[in-house]
Amino acid sequence: GSSRSSVFQKIFISKALNNPNKIYAEDVQSNRNGYVVTLGCDWNHENVGTRICLSALDKNTKTISPISFDNVSKEGWTQTAAMDKIIDLNRVFIPDFIYVDEGFGYAQIEMLKKFALSKYGKTYAGDPDLRLANIVGINFSSSVKIVDPKTNQEKNRFIKQYMVENAVNFFEEGMISLDIE
Repeated sequence: GSSRSSVFQKIFISKALNNPNKIYAEDVQSNRNGYVVTLGCDWNHENVGTRICLSALDKNTKTISPISFDNVSKEGWTQTAAMDKIIDLNRVFIPDFIYVDEGFGYAQIEMLKKFALSKYGKTYAGDPDLRLANIVGINFSSSVKIVDPKTNQEKNRFIKQYMVENAVNFFEEGMISLDIE
């Protein structure tokens, strides 16, 4: 619901749920070149679980939809199981970008990159596993320089705040399509 503590207004969530441009995993797999796919991961301990989300941007409709959402919570093995899940999703969907939480996942980022680098020269050039070498860790307490489109001046913004503001804008502009399943 809509409240002062909510990030997303209920009216825009409703619009996203009724957006006819829904994207499904099958759509992406049958026409991979028609989409920009991003994998995001928030590492957590086993009580909360590591959250992994794949989102797709339809190049034609400019609509963004989550196409896969996983919560990996395996007692004693949450981080290892999450890395295995990322490897599996990477092989199936071949994401254009992989962004993961650096704070609680620094070691996992290194291990995934090491996994990819260990395959160089031992597999074919297009092997999706090699793409894991390009995984990007995001420190949510850091800042990013952006250019204000109105003033054309450079500003420093906290990454987490910047990401949330952009997500709100995407909802408000009708670019998000959600499905209840």
